[in-house]
Amino acid sequence: KAAHEMSATGPEERVMLLVGVRAAHLYAVRYAVEVPNVAEDPINRFRVKTASIPDGCTMADLVGCLHTHPAGPSSPSSIDLSQLPAGWIGGALYSGRVGWYRTGRREPSTVVRYL
Repeated sequence: KAAHEMSATGPEERVMLLVGVRAAHLYAVRYAVEVPNVAEDPINRFRVKTASIPDGCTMADLVGCLHTHPAGPSSPSSIDLSQLPAGWIGGALYSGRVGWYRTGRREPSTVVRYL
């Protein structure tokens, strides 16, 4: 659902924080919140400030992030892989497809569910 709410329009990458719970390799996303991309080069990268965490949430409530790749592809870059916080999942959205990944892995052995 989050991927459908955030289209890859415009030249800049857009980013959503995923709020939910995780247990082992299962990630249950309760909701996603789009936050500002504060990267120096937002056309090719994304960065989120800690101050962008949604009200009422803590870092422990965050299970990952989803961001757009306006020029493609729907797989993470090496920078995406290296910058994802430990224990999080990431998603790269391009042309309606999401390539999910975990820290250091392009295709996670992870199940993502939306509540």
